[in-house]
Amino acid sequence: MNIIRRLFYLLLLVLVSLLLQCRGKPVPVQYDFYELSFSLDDVGPENSHIPLTNATYAILPVQIDPAFATKKIIVRTASKELEFFSKHLWAEKPSTMIGNLLKSYIEKTKIFGGRPTINWETDADYFIRIHIYQFLILNVTEELEAFLYMELELINNHNNKIVVANLLYSREIVPERNLDAFVQQISQMLKRGFISFENKMREYFEKNKEEITG
Repeated sequence: MNIIRRLFYLLLLVLVSLLLQCRGKPVPVQYDFYELSFSLDDVGPENSHIPLTNATYAILPVQIDPAFATKKIIVRTASKELEFFSKHLWAEKPSTMIGNLLKSYIEKTKIFGGRPTINWETDADYFIRIHIYQFLILNVTEELEAFLYMELELINNHNNKIVVANLLYSREIVPERNLDAFVQQISQMLKRGFISFENKMREYFEKNKEEITG
């Protein structure tokens, strides 16, 4: 009986030890990640691959207000406070995602014949600058809204003049009350802003033929 009792207490001690070890281990947090994206299939001229200008260009680093610069997905509530989701994050910083989207979009437009320059501080004929002022979810009514406030500029590097500017201030209802729908909505809002900027650049270069051949 003593042997059985000792074995019982030993087994109990082992079980208690294992339970304490399991209790001390932190439970890993599961995150959901979201990425901005849109199709480029409908971007660019249909019948011509001849660029509007042979000039080179560079896309400057994306400027984004600090409140929206991290991987946190920001929500503005009815109290006008900025909040964020604890387990839902952007896959990358918004500046990285938006910069990559803009780069791919501009290349697809075939506006510029010159390649994007690496040494943008001195070499590029034109700079493309983008500033994101606000980039968030509005949760102030029964319906979620996507809110995007951004500015795009084309700058002539030879005289440092802004030759094209496009301001987008857009607030749109998200068709479904979930984050996937919000990401799709704000991605399309970005694309529409890029399209408007593209159209203004085309108009500028078509009216300034002397700069195209220079």
